[in-house]
Amino acid sequence: MSLPTQAKNKRLQRWTHELSSSKTRWQPCMIRCSLLQKSSEALAEQNTQLIKSIEIFRGRVLRLGLLTITLSLVALLALYRTFP
Repeated sequence: MSLPTQAKNKRLQRWTHELSSSKTRWQPCMIRCSLLQKSSEALAEQNTQLIKSIEIFRGRVLRLGLLTITLSLVALLALYRTFP
């Protein structure tokens, strides 16, 4: 084993020992990670609801546009028949 590899292995062993021996030291980080995960899940849920709302709105706008076009055509047809 080369010297840099031995140094890396010792460092990894030391970090592993620190992690296992001082869980309370890493507890805040673990809590933050948990909170970040929960907030990420909440944001994903909000995004899903927002996408559904946008799809509903888009459908309503499309129907309103079609209704407007239809009424305009009916009005033009009525004018055409009134004034030949």
